[in-house]
Amino acid sequence: MQLKKPALLTVFVLLTCGCIDDGKIDDHPGGEGGTYPVELDSPSSSTIIQPENPDLEDCSNISDALEKDSCIIGTAIKNRDPTLCNNLISNENDRTACKHIIGIELSDESLCDMPLAFEVDEDTLNPENEKRRYITYKDECNTVVALKNLDEGKCSEIIYPAYRPLCKAEVLNLSGNYENCGIDNDCWLYLAKFSENPKFCQRITNDGKKSDSCYLNFA
Repeated sequence: MQLKKPALLTVFVLLTCGCIDDGKIDDHPGGEGGTYPVELDSPSSSTIIQPENPDLEDCSNISDALEKDSCIIGTAIKNRDPTLCNNLISNENDRTACKHIIGIELSDESLCDMPLAFEVDEDTLNPENEKRRYITYKDECNTVVALKNLDEGKCSEIIYPAYRPLCKAEVLNLSGNYENCGIDNDCWLYLAKFSENPKFCQRITNDGKKSDSCYLNFA
């Protein structure tokens, strides 16, 4: 069976190349306000600088702290070397985020499983909290590994709850194991969208609003 091209992978490529600049995915069929509740900020406010022939010496000549860190991140990503992230001078959160970004690039499960640089609590999951972006990197890393290995179980390791059914539906769409959505309405909603098949909207139960939202994708 020929696998379909994963839709989420496009988002991750955009993230790692810095092409997403508004911090949101605007096409979330099940969420209120039409926005997926995950922020995609880069670990630094400055543009990632990627020298033509990346070398840490290029970065050491930069005086501005943010630009220097940005250069180091760009060098680490271009070399696909997470150890270079340890040279970041800003803070531990950015060093961790840098390694997670490379984990996304390499689909490296060991980099996905690195501990975050802070405790995950209710305040951390608050959409207004800037720290949530670091959770996002880890969640995206786990999602890329799930897609690569067609392992829906990896989706359960995602920290942000609303991201789990999105990951699961994407994996099931690729594997063809549709029935594994079970009674998860969000999974059926995303599966309908990813597969471009409205028949999956019929599997949404006891949630008229979500069912209507699903069918609206095909109106």
